[in-house]
Amino acid sequence: MSQRNVFIAIKDDFPDILELLEKYSYRTLNNDTLELSDLDFVSEVVLCFPQYGEIVYWPDPIDVSLYKENSDEWKSAIMTRQLQVKNQKVKYINSFLSPVASFVVPKLRHNSIWSTGAINFHGLKLKERFPEFHKIIGKMNRDMKKMEIISDTTKRDCFSKYSEQLCLCSIVQKIFSFSNAIRNLEDGGYYTDYMCTDFVLDKYFKQLRLKGINAPEI
Repeated sequence: MSQRNVFIAIKDDFPDILELLEKYSYRTLNNDTLELSDLDFVSEVVLCFPQYGEIVYWPDPIDVSLYKENSDEWKSAIMTRQLQVKNQKVKYINSFLSPVASFVVPKLRHNSIWSTGAINFHGLKLKERFPEFHKIIGKMNRDMKKMEIISDTTKRDCFSKYSEQLCLCSIVQKIFSFSNAIRNLEDGGYYTDYMCTDFVLDKYFKQLRLKGINAPEI
């Protein structure tokens, strides 16, 4: 089952994000760690933890019929197969069978709206396959819980005083905040889920402006 740690952050928080990640001894695909300057040029990074197990790659070609239809693994197999057709020289990691995570980097959109960041674990039966890696996930979850929660749709009463400043997808999730981002939010800053398209964002802010709120123009 996938696990997502979603958060808001602005550029001033990037050193704290890297410090958090470095606690868990990750490596990039280049067997390196991330520098602050790297975050300006990438939107998503694969974080590898080879000390906990083998990094497994998708077969080429992928036999999609081997996976349960409509499962996350089946959807990923279809998407990866399409990428293989476009670029036959690239090997793609099977994140469901490997001790890896994806780090979605927060991005400034339209000069005033920050997209959420996330650290996603997609592995199947991680506790059974990579017990030590699973412990790392638990530690990271506990570190995230030390931060302020700015939105929590896992609860029935999920009201947030920042709800009008957050354009979010209809996903059940908790969203945490790094320290500078929460101050930016309190000063009137706007944030959007990294999965929201510009069409969704524009529609959301138009609705706010109809309410008399001075929301950004997209």
